[in-house]
Amino acid sequence: MVLRLSSIAFMAITVLFLCLATFAHAENTRQLHGSRSRHHRRSNVITKVPAWAKEITNSPGHQNPAMAPPDPTVELELSDDSATSLDQYYKDAENATESSDVTPNKSHLSRRSLEKRASGPLYCKDGPCADDSCCGPDKICGYGPDYCGKGCSSNCDATAMCGEYSEEGEMPCGMNLCCSASGWCGTTEVFCSNADPIHKTLPCQAGYGSCNIASSPSCAKGSGSTNGRTIGYYQSWNVRARKCDTKTPKQLNTKGFTHLFYSFAFIDPVSFKVTPAHDDDVKQMREFTDLSKDGKLQTWIAIGGFDFSNENTSTHTTWSDMVSTKANRASFIDSVRAYMDEYGFQGVDLDWEYPGEPKRGGRKLADTRNFSMLLKEMRAAYGDKYGISLTLAPDYWYLRWFDAKAMEPYVDFFGFMAYDLHGYWDEDVKTLGKIIRGQADIREIGNNTIPLWFGGLDPKKLNFGLALYGRGYTVADKSCNDLGCSFVGPSKKGECTDSDGVMSLGEIKNLIKKGVKSTYLKDSMMKQITFDDQWIGYDDEETFADKKAWADGYCFGGTMIWSIDFQPSDNSTDGDVPALPDLDGIGAIPKDLQDKVLKKCDTGFSYDNYGDLPKLWYDSGAEQWADAYVKSQKDHTNWAQNLYRNLFEKKDHTKFSCVTPNSRCDFEASCAEFNKIGKGGLYYLFQSMSSFHTFMKALNQQFDSKITLSLATVSEMRLILDIKSGLPQTTINIGSVLGSAFSMASAIAAPLPGVGGPLAGISGLASMIGTFTSTVGGNDNAVDATDTLTFAVKTAAVEGKRKIADIVSSVYGDFGHAQTDLPKNMLVGGADNPAIKVFGYGAWLRDNDLTDLSGAVERMSDKMNQALLWQMARLFKGFYVVIRDDLPINKCTHPNNAWDDRTNRCLDILSWWPKSASGRVGGDLAMEKVWAKWNMSPLWTLRNAVECWENNGGKIGDAKVKALQNEWTNGVPPPCFFAMPVLKGNWSKDAASDGAIWLAGDFVGQEGQAGRLWPKDKCDKANRELDPITGGQVKKCSSLNKVGGEK
Repeated sequence: MVLRLSSIAFMAITVLFLCLATFAHAENTRQLHGSRSRHHRRSNVITKVPAWAKEITNSPGHQNPAMAPPDPTVELELSDDSATSLDQYYKDAENATESSDVTPNKSHLSRRSLEKRASGPLYCKDGPCADDSCCGPDKICGYGPDYCGKGCSSNCDATAMCGEYSEEGEMPCGMNLCCSASGWCGTTEVFCSNADPIHKTLPCQAGYGSCNIASSPSCAKGSGSTNGRTIGYYQSWNVRARKCDTKTPKQLNTKGFTHLFYSFAFIDPVSFKVTPAHDDDVKQMREFTDLSKDGKLQTWIAIGGFDFSNENTSTHTTWSDMVSTKANRASFIDSVRAYMDEYGFQGVDLDWEYPGEPKRGGRKLADTRNFSMLLKEMRAAYGDKYGISLTLAPDYWYLRWFDAKAMEPYVDFFGFMAYDLHGYWDEDVKTLGKIIRGQADIREIGNNTIPLWFGGLDPKKLNFGLALYGRGYTVADKSCNDLGCSFVGPSKKGECTDSDGVMSLGEIKNLIKKGVKSTYLKDSMMKQITFDDQWIGYDDEETFADKKAWADGYCFGGTMIWSIDFQPSDNSTDGDVPALPDLDGIGAIPKDLQDKVLKKCDTGFSYDNYGDLPKLWYDSGAEQWADAYVKSQKDHTNWAQNLYRNLFEKKDHTKFSCVTPNSRCDFEASCAEFNKIGKGGLYYLFQSMSSFHTFMKALNQQFDSKITLSLATVSEMRLILDIKSGLPQTTINIGSVLGSAFSMASAIAAPLPGVGGPLAGISGLASMIGTFTSTVGGNDNAVDATDTLTFAVKTAAVEGKRKIADIVSSVYGDFGHAQTDLPKNMLVGGADNPAIKVFGYGAWLRDNDLTDLSGAVERMSDKMNQALLWQMARLFKGFYVVIRDDLPINKCTHPNNAWDDRTNRCLDILSWWPKSASGRVGGDLAMEKVWAKWNMSPLWTLRNAVECWENNGGKIGDAKVKALQNEWTNGVPPPCFFAMPVLKGNWSKDAASDGAIWLAGDFVGQEGQAGRLWPKDKCDKANRELDPITGGQVKKCSSLNKVGGEK
């Protein structure tokens, strides 16, 4: 079967009430990331550094591509200037006169860019192809028999990056990029549509990735979305390897950071347990985690690092080996947990550089699959006690082996390393050559982020990488010292970093103080210094700000900095490092609002018993003041937390985040404290915000567990209805199944029914989830069909949780969540700002939001089950209602009959599938069991179906979303709650057409069918039996097979 999920709002609403009564104040026993717990498990934790660790020498940069440079091939495809025709493409190659094996790209932009290049085709006139593809008979590089077959002159066993001619013909494009006709992964029309736009001979290879160009996310530039998180890596070896400007954990300035990552711990290549990287780490890690003792900062352990996977080390394949089996992964997962508990870490960052890449010890598709399994198993083992993150490669050559979308549900966030794009290692890459390029050019970064959007990643989970170091070159000619010039090697070592081609920002600033000129390259959004034969590209305060604004425009949720230990020491001569996010001034309260004194609050009464909450709310001045405050801000990002911090600077504002259902939302200021600062009315606003968050958090936490009740019910319904295999294919519309679940909201005892508060919250959730539609497949087996319905209910749970999170994030100003997306039926107040409108009329001022609803929960659970069961009977057993013209009241006595005294007619329910011409139409005793088991009234169910049919023009109507107090009064269901197809007519008792219906002509949906025998197939069969020679019209047959407007 095919099951359509539309209007799942109603399922979500029902489940909402299921979770309220019992779980309102249940404590969350899971440890928050911010809490610290050390369980000394020294027997399970390796504290002695293994001998093989000495083989690994960490470099000062986050990556060290010189050890294994990527192959920049993702753009080598037909380009704009050569794709006008294939003839021109070949002509370009034939006329080539270069004598070297490849012409380097002399642009300072890399051909690794995912944009179409404009330098023509890649040819191999005088040597092998630069990308190691086959050199075809016409000296054009490519793959497949046209290039690698007869006439091929070199690399003739090469395989494509993706598609038909890839390894074993099974390589897809990682991150869901498009696979071009010639086997390259890319993101433009050349890859995703047709590389030969004139003749249309080179289409995208479907089945190996997408064949549609993905759109990028969009937020306001400078919206502040990146302020959500600021992660700083700490190079633990800096105290040993750096000649000056070393930093111990105690010497770090952590202001502005939300997370710090201790880099790195290692993995034992045999036991797969976590080990320290150096003997100093055991003491240093405890000093590091002590930085989080005030609860304002999280300290995590980062595992791996680039140099951990270098060749000629014992750990070259350790990551790949570890993820390759469930047993190995389990050993790692348990060890990480013990390690974090031992040293007090609150999360783990997996820095595998890089899965799938053989040069880095990887195993292509196997790593992709197994890495995702590792993340899934880690989250299952850790729950919410520990945070999990991982780093993403900036270059698609490596990024393609990450199945980031599959990992996304299990990680707190990703770090995108938007740096280390170029360095002196480019000299070993034929298509790049010895040309100066910036390590963090925003144009190239922009191109490199495109795969993230093809992969469908949520930008809010992405941290944009920023480097506190630069990379440089020694130029070939002092007169050409700029981007695009030639180089002969890396820049000279810095005084402190003591590493070729790398210089810390402190070292760069020290040179500037000595007179070296700095130039801002605006197009690249980076800076350069040049002196003598040296060129160094870098970022500082100005470019950081510009790049953060750029990342804001793509809704990135945070920033990631390598590395915090590049901060200058007190005795440093290096100058200042870039200004990292500073909370001072963010969310500042304008002077006119500071001076405005609000009415004092009062706690000497019960909100639920207060006579006029709207008046209390309005007189407090909270709504008007808060509306003006949000208007005064640059944007709404984190407005609630910012306001709290600026009202009470000495309180721990991290406890009042609220931006997700699982965030803390505890404001610790009393009414008296609000009165003391002249803002008494705002106490009611914060009470409302806390109440709203508690309500939505309870729903979110219990969605999965309470949905399980419905899943079990589906199986029970299948047994009672005696649903067996062999039923025909059908379609289920969940909107019809759960059509008026929201009408049960009348059971809520809200202080202001229909105006704000929980009722508005539920209504808003309903309207958001109601926009979700999805199609899932099944088959002709009805047992499997009900399993598919079970899957639909699970899907409703997932979608419901996501929508709840969206509402919470929008209300409290989570980055990337527009407040204009809040459902209109939640916006009940008189303010302009949508979030403030949510709290209007004081409707969320409640003494106890989530109690006294047990009766409502039980009633709503029963009604939801009735709706599910009714439509399972309709769709899987072919039930339909018949208005029986042939049965007066004294004969309307069958268990499946009900007399409708409103219309003086007998209602019946029959079961038979019209597609089968041989089956007998008749009653089904299963419905009698259904009515008894779920306490359903035969009259009200049948009457509801008939009225729905008649009021919808002879079609099955959808249940309407309502919030009326009279719904279900005296057991009367809402309109179309028991929707089902309906016929009107007389029962046929003829042997040849037993059970068929002689249709009436005065009924909607069967116009023009008066006196005809329904259904057509059965009637035709009867005619053939009665007149086997001619099959003539002995009986006048209906033109209908299905019931009226039934689809």
